[in-house]
Amino acid sequence: MSEINLQKKKAGRCTLVDIARETGKSAQVVSKVLNGSTGTSAFSHETRDVIMRAAKKMGYRRNSQAHSIRSGRTNTIGLLIDMTIERSFLPVEFVQGLIEGANKLEQSLKIDHYSDDFLIDDMFVPKMIREIMVDGLIVAYHTNTEVVKQMNKLFRNAKIPAIWTNNKLDADCVYIDDYKAGYDLTSKMLADGYTDMPYIDIVYHQSTGHYSREDRMNGYRQAMLDNHQEPKIHLLNSALSLSADAAKILYEWYEKNQDIKSVVCYGSEYSLLVHTVLPLFSRKPWDLMPGVFGGNQLDSLPHYHISASHRKMAIKSVAMLSEKIDNPEKAIPPYCLEYEKILTPADFSQEFIELVK
Repeated sequence: MSEINLQKKKAGRCTLVDIARETGKSAQVVSKVLNGSTGTSAFSHETRDVIMRAAKKMGYRRNSQAHSIRSGRTNTIGLLIDMTIERSFLPVEFVQGLIEGANKLEQSLKIDHYSDDFLIDDMFVPKMIREIMVDGLIVAYHTNTEVVKQMNKLFRNAKIPAIWTNNKLDADCVYIDDYKAGYDLTSKMLADGYTDMPYIDIVYHQSTGHYSREDRMNGYRQAMLDNHQEPKIHLLNSALSLSADAAKILYEWYEKNQDIKSVVCYGSEYSLLVHTVLPLFSRKPWDLMPGVFGGNQLDSLPHYHISASHRKMAIKSVAMLSEKIDNPEKAIPPYCLEYEKILTPADFSQEFIELVK
């Protein structure tokens, strides 16, 4: 790179003219390659490679406002969320994945929310994209309530480019394979010698029906049957979303099941069992071996834990949304993301295991 262009890179914004001078190509050719204009296939791979390498080396960044004017797009994607965790679960790694995916496509990210009344209003929904000035939506509603069903129908009728994340629909969605997770986690524990193993799930009265409730349970059930074990599913109903109420329910359940040595838990039930219930029966945490999913791991205690990448789910959602923006009428098949690995007690520190023996 010439000394002049190095100085320009340091002094200010790198332009198309700078890259044209550096590569010996015309500014028109450089513009078409960098802006992804139609007809770039007419240029040789070598030409495109030289231009892209020079742009990266010189720190070129596209003028988003100018590109928006030319393309008629905002170069912004929206994240539509609900204000309650019951309907929108946003772990940090999911947000990081959204930012990473948007940056890769040179898109900005905007977060917004509306009341249910607006989201099921057939007068408002068609103009929603213009209202929040985005090209498409990542919809982080992970339940299948009637409101969500109406939203999905209105979005499709209005041809709003939208991808649903952490929701299992017939199209335009990215979700995690919780059935396989339930099956694999249970199978691993059975293979390691844990038998007569129940499955527990505290179902709160306001539960909004995430698909994982059925899928994890059914995966557990099938794994037990395939291994000639009797499935023992305990759905514990709670009238309140309070730890105290859940602990009371778990106490009553464990009082009748003190002989169990292992358990598969839908959510955070085991944490309450370990820290609240077991001590009341003069039991130690390691007296009961749990299998847990996702973000419910117990870092300080040996257990079985199967995890999935919310970062990858977010990145895939952004990529699918880009495709949807280009063709809003196309129904994109659901993308199922598998859990990545199972941690076992052997993955924990040997010192801790020796300590509790």
